Amino acid sequence: MGPPHPDAPPAVPAHAARRSVVGWAALVTSVLATLLAWVSVVVTPWAMRRAVSAYDYDNIYTFPLVTLGTVLVLDVLGLILGLVGVRRPTGKVLSGAAIGIAATGIVGILIYVIGTGTIMPRFA
Repeated sequence: MGPPHPDAPPAVPAHAARRSVVGWAALVTSVLATLLAWVSVVVTPWAMRRAVSAYDYDNIYTFPLVTLGTVLVLDVLGLILGLVGVRRPTGKVLSGAAIGIAATGIVGILIYVIGTGTIMPRFA
């Protein structure tokens, strides 16, 4: 093949489109954590009422602990991926959004857990 036409747009390297994979992964992880947090907040009262109605006080906090623990892990993963993505040449906006969402999620979980721990009665 001959040289490219002078008016042709410059060829984009194949790896250029994949540079923001870390940013996308961070954003998707952070958004999934946020969605799971909302599901947890909506479903937790139902799960607790069901445990209380069955006199299953040993498992009253099982659902919120599992879901919010998973949310916390996803938020930390999103935060780490976002911090890695910000240092890359592309995908800085995606990574920045992921950092903001994940950091807000972590703070929200801490507030929720502290608030719930001080307001809810303790079961022995």
